[in-house]
Amino acid sequence: KTSAAATIKAQCDCSSQNHVEPEVAKRIKVTYVGCSSHGRRPIFRYRDQDEELCYYLLRCFAALANIEAVIKRGPLTHDRTLRYRQRYAARIWGLIKGVCQAVVDEVAHPITGPSRWRKGNKLYDACLYVLRHFDALTHYLTDPLLEPDNNAIEQGLRGEKLIENAALFRKSELGRV
Repeated sequence: KTSAAATIKAQCDCSSQNHVEPEVAKRIKVTYVGCSSHGRRPIFRYRDQDEELCYYLLRCFAALANIEAVIKRGPLTHDRTLRYRQRYAARIWGLIKGVCQAVVDEVAHPITGPSRWRKGNKLYDACLYVLRHFDALTHYLTDPLLEPDNNAIEQGLRGEKLIENAALFRKSELGRV
């Protein structure tokens, strides 16, 4: 058994590639927090395959973004943030989960209709991603210090990656010159 000396929350896409190394995990307890944008992007990308399903889910994600905007416009208190998230955002996440569950279970949903997607299809996989990582994607609902996505952090890192890619020959002295 391991007793973690420290606890951290890591917000990232829920891919296992983003998990800490097993040796580090023995010393640090990590709670993975999902990024709602990683759940939304494939739905947006393949929206032309099933407009009813995708636009319903995209409207739900837009409503979540609107709730966060309302939170930021008012006084930013922990109580207010949690109240809005738990009263409104949690319900919307419930709608998203219901639609995704209908797709994965291959049953008709009262709003989006019969499921047309089977395992291996991009929209099926997007719905499965939301279901598999639902707790991580909704973890921000219980912590007022967390954001629903990590877009700001990814935007900040993008410049570093561009510089790194532009410096292709940086590893040799001749390349640096």
